[in-house]
Amino acid sequence: MFKSIKRNHLINEKNYLLHVPLLILAIYSVSPLVILFLNSFKSNTELMGYPLNFPVIFRFQNYIDVWRAGNYWQAYKNSFIVGLTTTIIICIIAGLAAYVLSFFKFSKMDLIAIYFLSATAIPAQIYIVPLYAYCQKLGLTNNLLGIIIIYCAYYLPFSIFLLRSYFLSIPKEICDAAKIDGCSDSQIFWKIVSPLAKSGYATLVLILAYWTWNEFFFAVTFLQNIKVQTVSIRYLRFTESHFTNFAYVSTGGIITILPIMLICILLQKRFIAGLTQGGLK
Repeated sequence: MFKSIKRNHLINEKNYLLHVPLLILAIYSVSPLVILFLNSFKSNTELMGYPLNFPVIFRFQNYIDVWRAGNYWQAYKNSFIVGLTTTIIICIIAGLAAYVLSFFKFSKMDLIAIYFLSATAIPAQIYIVPLYAYCQKLGLTNNLLGIIIIYCAYYLPFSIFLLRSYFLSIPKEICDAAKIDGCSDSQIFWKIVSPLAKSGYATLVLILAYWTWNEFFFAVTFLQNIKVQTVSIRYLRFTESHFTNFAYVSTGGIITILPIMLICILLQKRFIAGLTQGGLK
């Protein structure tokens, strides 16, 4: 009995020791955000003198000034339009493609899957020049429609494979039974397969929201007009004009990342559970 208690005690100690590196990594990852948040409430003079201290006085006026100076309302609106539209289009197209790759059997299906997989491995820098020239001829530069089309094409291969991992977990007998009852393929997809894979869709929505909100490379290339710039590009322009005021730069950084950070914090359990479920199945 004493040996069993001692063994359990040693196991618990090992478990605690295993959490030490994770705790150090968490502190290392979160501390820059905490410092950025605290610096956003300081004056520039206070920040330059004491960058790692708590603010003497919390200057909420910084957020009002930066919001107005950076015209963040328009940038927020553009980012929401781009993110929402891209997410809806990708969820529909990726869901249909994943349904076909999961429940239909036809020749060269593996070749099609490899084609989608290889698309995720191609760096965007390779084709950015011909893509820009092509979009310029079509009038899709400085246009939210153009960046939405680019995001859809760029994120679609990953989205198909993510949803396919959920669709493969659905028993095919359910679809066969629905066909016997007279359901068409479209009815099976919309009324049976999609509801059963709602955790996969939730995970995909969170990933796409994060990617589209923070995406910088395509946005800075195709959105030069200030009226159509997203949040990430607006922050770049704001820092260029206020690079000497580090308090404003910190405030602008918090305003830029705050929405997506709140979404990740509020929905992190659903996000982790969705990824784990898809990985296990």
